Amino acid sequence: MKSSFQDSLGFPEPSPPARRETGRASSFSFLLLLGTGLWLFPSSARAGTPDDRAAAFTRLPIVEEGFVTERSGVRDAAIQLAEYSESQFRKSDIEERGGNAQATEEGELPYFERAIALENSREWKRLLDLSVRWTGAYPNEGAAWFFLGLAYENLAKYDKAIHAYWEAIQRRQDFYKAWCNLGTCYAYLGRYSEAVNAFQKAVQQKDDFGRAWSDLGGTYVQLGRYAEAVRALEKATQLRSDLPEAWCNLGTAYAELKNYDPAISATKKAVRLKPDYAEAWFNLATLYKATGRKDEMAKACQRVREIDPKLAKELSGKLTAP
Repeated sequence: MKSSFQDSLGFPEPSPPARRETGRASSFSFLLLLGTGLWLFPSSARAGTPDDRAAAFTRLPIVEEGFVTERSGVRDAAIQLAEYSESQFRKSDIEERGGNAQATEEGELPYFERAIALENSREWKRLLDLSVRWTGAYPNEGAAWFFLGLAYENLAKYDKAIHAYWEAIQRRQDFYKAWCNLGTCYAYLGRYSEAVNAFQKAVQQKDDFGRAWSDLGGTYVQLGRYAEAVRALEKATQLRSDLPEAWCNLGTAYAELKNYDPAISATKKAVRLKPDYAEAWFNLATLYKATGRKDEMAKACQRVREIDPKLAKELSGKLTAP
């Protein structure tokens, strides 16, 4: 089945509407679409080494006219960038470091305020230019490196984003938002074991970080660790019941464990939250077929045709396969 990642992705929304922990940290809201072992999906969707599994993160973001979009033509997108990159840093985040308050007011804060504005307007190239200047002027400022990572991530330069997030973490070990975004970048590159480690760090530091729990669960799905995925995603949905990708991934994990009723229930919650969630409707159609619910399967198929005709053709082939 297909699954989704999130913020995610601290990330996946590069800048989701203000959320409490925000942040994806950045991406995963990453909206991940993960392949599952349900019989309707080919095993090759998850083939490879633990750090090289395909499917969930195969559709990488590209930049068009200053906005991050998803490359067309590849069905298994990993993340909806709009959900994985809002930091929600404010002045207090800098002051928490215990740094010189006067220096913050006179120097770093203007950079910080401009970075927030550029993030909110999703001007990633300008944020990159600003962050390069910021890290040059204040190389010991963790927030500067975080925003540099955020810019690189949204420009699909994941290796550079990873380096920047590590620089932020070295300057502030309890930087849970940076840990979450770091995990998102690893996930985009198919380095799922490293992504798990980063997401675990994020939730260890902030146990109520719903986005990180969601992305951790999505990564477990990618690794075939379905029982762990269920535990992480159940926690994610308890903390953030508004994340459709968390519900979709939870449905995927349940389906892999052959728990079809809760899989259907979770996936239906995903489409209630996001009515045009084609991949979730795709999953529902396959689940309805697996459970012999032909009328509901037909309705789900119709929704996929309305939302994504190309995906509907793939679904048709899956449902008619012997």
